[in-house]
Amino acid sequence: MMWAKVLWMLLLLCKLSLAVLPAKPENISCIFYYEENFTCTWSPEKEASYTWYKVKRTYSYGYKSDICSTDNSTRGNHASCSFLPPTITNPDNYTIQVEAQNADGIMKSDITYWNLDAIMKIEPPEIFSVKSVLGIKRMLQIKWIRPVLAPHSSTLKYTLRFRTINSAYWMEVNFTKEDIDRDETYNLTELQAFTEYVMTLRCAPAESMFWSGWSQEKVGTTEEEAPYGLDLWRVLKPAMVDGRRPVQLMWKKATGAPVLEKALGYNIWYFPENNTNLTETVNTTNQTHELYLGGKTYWVYVVSYNSLGESPVATLRIPALNEKTFQCIEAMQACLTQDQLVVEWQSSAPEVDTWMVEWFPDVDSEPSSFSWESVSQARNWTIQKDELKPLWCYNISVYPVLRDRVGQPYSTQAYVQEGNGYCQKTVFPNKVIHRVPTLPLSSTSGTGFALSTSHNLCGERIYSAVIQCLLVFSLSCKVPSAGPVTQADSIGVKTVTITWKEIPKSKRNGFIKNYTIFYQAEDGKEFSKTVNSNILQYRLESLTRRTSYSLQVMASTNAGGTNGTKINFKTLSISVLEIFFITSLVGGGFLILIMLTVAYGLKKPNKLKHLCWPDVPNPAESSIATWRGDDFKDKLNLKESDDPVNMEEDQVLKPYSAPTDFIDKLVVNFENFLEEVSTEELGKSQENILKEEKNKHVTSPYCLHHPPISTEIPQRKPQQLCSRIPEGTCSETKEQLFSSVQSLGPDHLCEEGEPNPYLKNSVTTREFVCLKNFKTKPKEKFSVAVA
Repeated sequence: MMWAKVLWMLLLLCKLSLAVLPAKPENISCIFYYEENFTCTWSPEKEASYTWYKVKRTYSYGYKSDICSTDNSTRGNHASCSFLPPTITNPDNYTIQVEAQNADGIMKSDITYWNLDAIMKIEPPEIFSVKSVLGIKRMLQIKWIRPVLAPHSSTLKYTLRFRTINSAYWMEVNFTKEDIDRDETYNLTELQAFTEYVMTLRCAPAESMFWSGWSQEKVGTTEEEAPYGLDLWRVLKPAMVDGRRPVQLMWKKATGAPVLEKALGYNIWYFPENNTNLTETVNTTNQTHELYLGGKTYWVYVVSYNSLGESPVATLRIPALNEKTFQCIEAMQACLTQDQLVVEWQSSAPEVDTWMVEWFPDVDSEPSSFSWESVSQARNWTIQKDELKPLWCYNISVYPVLRDRVGQPYSTQAYVQEGNGYCQKTVFPNKVIHRVPTLPLSSTSGTGFALSTSHNLCGERIYSAVIQCLLVFSLSCKVPSAGPVTQADSIGVKTVTITWKEIPKSKRNGFIKNYTIFYQAEDGKEFSKTVNSNILQYRLESLTRRTSYSLQVMASTNAGGTNGTKINFKTLSISVLEIFFITSLVGGGFLILIMLTVAYGLKKPNKLKHLCWPDVPNPAESSIATWRGDDFKDKLNLKESDDPVNMEEDQVLKPYSAPTDFIDKLVVNFENFLEEVSTEELGKSQENILKEEKNKHVTSPYCLHHPPISTEIPQRKPQQLCSRIPEGTCSETKEQLFSSVQSLGPDHLCEEGEPNPYLKNSVTTREFVCLKNFKTKPKEKFSVAVA
């Protein structure tokens, strides 16, 4: 028995050691929803096993109690429990204790005490009217219905929340109402005139810590008044040729003016300084107007008006054309913080506390509109990022304003990109653009801080603010949307000039960092050259002669680059300089030759004349007619002896085509034959025959009309005629020639016909003495002049 008891005790101890009790309920909270329920909640820990809860309540000031159990039908932890009427009494004090139980045991919470008036929550009120009161300016009257489920005897406290319709910032007003009337009213004052407001309301019993929910929003509009005022600004343009200055006036509703304010028109009057007699007036319904002023200082006044009156006068001083303006802004920096673009600047003039900030998109054409805003008692300006177009470059300028004088602006450029950050380039006073180098903050962040090396930007305060904003937002710009348009000019043998156009500003998507030129020969290696962003032309050198190349230019921002149009060109095989050089050499050579020829001609004119225009032998002046007898034979033999090699060949007759003057030569041979037959008789009667026949000329190939020129034929022996003809053929040739002449007859020889072109163009025309009655007078003289 003892051992059984010991064993039983050990099992009990083991069971107790392995038991896991539920966690103790904590953070008990109870709310009394008026005339609906009484609900308590707590925050238990996650239980390892199934746990259910009980809520013990004592009410009627401790005289009664009950229990609220959670739903046990489903497995899970239920951390709330509600008590329903009619057991809910008010006013009353409750005590609440929560009990957690699982299979291993029970765990109870601490007892909590609750006053129902302090934890009462009622329904929200219902706004049914938000209207202005006639004759009362800048006020709205709000009317609502008291909640149905609210104690009639309790005083309710209210919170009225309101904002302008275009604003996200809410303003609140707290007040209490002791009346138990059904309809409640509240007058909200000190509002803007002619402005739409959004209203919402909540309430609670005066002793309760729980507010009702917010009512539905209701919109109301205040009454209209005379215009609030104007902000006036100007854009000074360069003077024209006639000396007039275009000045563009711009105005808008002043800061703080009602959103719904409408003006019926605007009155403008202006005059030279200290000369109001020259006042001119203009009326317009636009919010801009261009004036043409002289070179003097002018004053401009603008007011707006509606049916209720006029606005205060807006005044602006236009400086003289040669007036020197002051400069006080030393540095300026733009930074993106969360959803705003912040511009801060430093000034060397503490007395200047008003600034005019001007911004407009940097586009290729003149901007159609400018935006500006006045800043007072501050040296920074902010604008919502949503008000600026992403990937558009903006010019931002700050003008110092000291009383009625406007100083020199300080400008910067910035890109605002949705979700990526911004890019910035600083532009120093007088709108002189300088590129700001980017200094890396770290090797891993990929961000940078735009800092001018020639100015101390904004001091430590602005520097730290910019560093903080850059750590949150990336400053990367997008790559350009388009590349540059490229063309090749001045193509040479080994050089070419590449020019390209700037990318339109709307497509840059950032500041152009540099341009890279890629060029490649056919089937060759690709080369590249990188130039700064301000260079739009580059000369490539060391190219190959007579080679085709392909080329394109890439424009790069900090985010990357975009290639432009691809072009092809071919280098020349010879350059213009080479052509000029060769032409100069050839022309110089000809010039030197001409000069030497002229000099030679001046020195020896006869030789140059004979060289250029050689003399043509005149048969009439030939000396062959004076050769006689042995002298002719000697000369003939001398000529034959000059060519001993061809002597044997010349003695052999060779066939050849008859020349055009064959007949003439035949007649001459016939004459020689006659001379050999009757040498003596012809010699005796030579003079008589010449006298009788001096006027008879042959015009045919045998008789030509020509001035009588005769030459005596020297006596020749038959052996001389046949010296170069074989003996066998000499006598036969004589007989044939004689018979042919006889058949022609003297009349035929002297017959006139068409002139022979050969004889006509000869230097000296042959002349024959016609043989009359050749048969009866065979020994009559027949002479010829041989050309």
